[in-house]
Amino acid sequence: MDLDFRKARALHLAGTVAFPLCHSNAGDVWFENCTVQYRGGVETSKFLFVHERGSVGHDTTRLIKASHVAAVFFPGYWEEREGRRVYRFSDEAYDLEKGEWFFGPDMTAERIHEVLKVDILNRAAGAKGVAFVPENQAVFTLDEWAETAIQVSFAQGGCDPR
Repeated sequence: MDLDFRKARALHLAGTVAFPLCHSNAGDVWFENCTVQYRGGVETSKFLFVHERGSVGHDTTRLIKASHVAAVFFPGYWEEREGRRVYRFSDEAYDLEKGEWFFGPDMTAERIHEVLKVDILNRAAGAKGVAFVPENQAVFTLDEWAETAIQVSFAQGGCDPR
C-alpha cells in the first residue's frame, strides 16, 4: 500500500503536540548543537529551538532534541525574485496546506537548508515554523518575563513598602 502525502503527514502527526502551542502562529525556529551533561559523561546533540512571542513582556523558548521531533511545518510561499525562487516565511500557520513540510528522513537541518535555502542553524535567519513533537517526548521550556521591580518583589513574597 502506498501512502500519499496527506496520509503520510497524518501518520507522522498522530499523537503529537504543536509548538508554538497556538499553532496558528508560527514561531522562530532554528537548530543548535547543545552539550548535555549526564552523570556518566557528556553528549553533544542537535536540538530544535522554537521561540514563541507571548503577551507583552513574556516570551517562551522550547528546546526539543531534533531526533524527537516528528515534523516541522514552515508556513509561507515561494516567490520569483531576480530570476530565482525565494521562500517567504509567514507568521501565521492557519492553513497547513500553504507551506513546506519536513518529516521522517527529511526532518534534518541539512535537508531544510537544501530545500528552503535558509541557514536553519542561525537564529537570525528568520525561519518561522511549527514543530510537532510526540506527546511523550521531553521538551525543555525557558520562560522569559519582563517585569518591574515591584512586580518581582510581590511575586517573590516581598513586603509591601506602603
